[in-house]
Amino acid sequence: GWNYLASGETEDCTKRYVARHFAPMQRKAFHAYKLLDWISEERKEVLDKENGLATILSPLTTLRKLSYYVYCYFNKDRDYPREFPGNALQNSVLPIREDMERFMYTVAAMAKEAKAIFEEAAVTPGCDQKMARRMAYECHNYIVLMEDWEAFLEIYDLTQGGDQKKIAPIARARQQARLALMLHCEQTKENWVCKAATMRNQSVFMQIFADIAAYIENTDQPQL
Repeated sequence: GWNYLASGETEDCTKRYVARHFAPMQRKAFHAYKLLDWISEERKEVLDKENGLATILSPLTTLRKLSYYVYCYFNKDRDYPREFPGNALQNSVLPIREDMERFMYTVAAMAKEAKAIFEEAAVTPGCDQKMARRMAYECHNYIVLMEDWEAFLEIYDLTQGGDQKKIAPIARARQQARLALMLHCEQTKENWVCKAATMRNQSVFMQIFADIAAYIENTDQPQL
């Protein structure tokens, strides 16, 4: 499993895996895995020395900044518990908003393309249909995370000036999207996958949107 010398380069390993599990549609499946590699690759960030912000983002580092998982751990040098998603919004997203929005749309687009390929594989004889469904979920996970953050920005804009009552349907839609993702997770994940690392992370986002919607719906003049 971890014989690096024998396994060759990552691309070689992926090609062998695709040939074994997705033989009828190897070319498409390899493309889908390449898209997922691009979504989560670790690259050296390029910093704007004047303000200390990244101008070229590392996908892996950026995804971590947008995910609850990073914020749930104790760090002796930071307040605990850390505020989420407020901390991520104020410190990671808003200072370079245009770059972050471009990143969100790019990741969502690549994930949607990969998801469509795995959904095709899930109904194609000769493909590992169970693994195809599992990988479609992984793509779905990226899509919902990016769309949740796009919604956070839309909600933020309404708090800066606008009819805050318009926030409730946005938040309710995202709550339902998270519930659908949680169901998808339960339908496809392996039995050994720890619920603490799946349902917990999903339910945090779901509850945030539920709380936002409930506040707006039950407040005459909301000030979120």
